Amino acid sequence: MLLRGARAGAAVMAIVLVAAIGGCGGDGGDDAGAEAPARLSKAQLVERLGDVCQEHTDLQVVERERFGKKHGIPSPEEATLAEYEREIVEVILPIVRDTIRDVEQIRPPRSEEAKLETFIGALKGAVATTQAHPNELAEEADEEPFYPAREAAAELDAVYCGQA
Repeated sequence: MLLRGARAGAAVMAIVLVAAIGGCGGDGGDDAGAEAPARLSKAQLVERLGDVCQEHTDLQVVERERFGKKHGIPSPEEATLAEYEREIVEVILPIVRDTIRDVEQIRPPRSEEAKLETFIGALKGAVATTQAHPNELAEEADEEPFYPAREAAAELDAVYCGQA
């Protein structure tokens, strides 16, 4: 769940980190004759996930600031619940969707394929739940929608990539 203050920052970092994974992969071209990229080693996978997550975290911070300025919200901590839910849907979730798209382009070592698929599935589930019910991320609760993604990211040794 995205909470105000420190928890909001952690939540934002989580989503951005998740989104950061998105920088993986090629140019999106449809080259039927092109070979698939080489599989990453476990160490390369962890590093790539970390790099992508950081990239998306940085993007999310910038976009959240832009959203706040555009809508007259001095800081995330001062946003109303309705403003925060709107920010989740309009700013955060699109970045997470980009992350999912980019993570799907990563070729992990065979030993990590199932874990990466679990992570991607958890992200997709969290996005779907949050899109339908942004309050589940915005309000305090025992377990928010991105909790399974954080657990799956930890299984990949990419603990910062599953936060929301």
